[in-house]
Amino acid sequence: MNISGRSELELKALTSQLIRAQEDERKRIARELHDSIGSWLSALKFSLENVDQEIQMGNPVKGLLKQLSEIVGHCIDETRRIITDLRPSLLDDLGIIATIQWFSRWYQACHPHILVENYINVVESDIPEDLKIVIFRILQESMNNAAKYSQATNITLSLHRRGQCLELLVNDDGTGFDVKQALSIREPSQGVGLTSMKERAEISGGTLEITSAQGTGTLIRAFWNQP
Repeated sequence: MNISGRSELELKALTSQLIRAQEDERKRIARELHDSIGSWLSALKFSLENVDQEIQMGNPVKGLLKQLSEIVGHCIDETRRIITDLRPSLLDDLGIIATIQWFSRWYQACHPHILVENYINVVESDIPEDLKIVIFRILQESMNNAAKYSQATNITLSLHRRGQCLELLVNDDGTGFDVKQALSIREPSQGVGLTSMKERAEISGGTLEITSAQGTGTLIRAFWNQP
């Protein structure tokens, strides 16, 4: 096969990966909206119906109104969480470095048994705009996987530039796993998350490597060669 034919096949493969990644993301968002916002809105509707009935019966509704306020508050919190998960506003306002620092603090607050250490040896201008969300998504997926599956107590992440190579490393001291087996799983689980990270890196012109084995922890390495 000549170079032109091979390049065309590679482009088709990347396009297919992008479409699949988009569909996986849409499924995840739909599931989040249904399970979270949908549930709170159903509770809100039920409470409003109760308030209407109590008013018609001439009963006091102060307690029910307080309950309504709490439900609305939960809806607002969940909406903000989903929006932040889709794209943190901090990324656009202050950049990737501030976003990584914020996410690390938030992550450790959510998982106090996991110590997170950051080593960021780049400046904001070192990172192209189109790579910032890619780096954040890979970092986010790596650390969420560690919390869900690895039983890790320490996570070390670093972002640095070596010559023309921009490199992201996420290393945990968890239980580890069989990488080939995990990547072969195509269902809502760790396997899809790992595949999604690899696809994000490749579509953005980079490479992602996963090193792990039972009992050895996990190292996620993503890198992009740039002029």
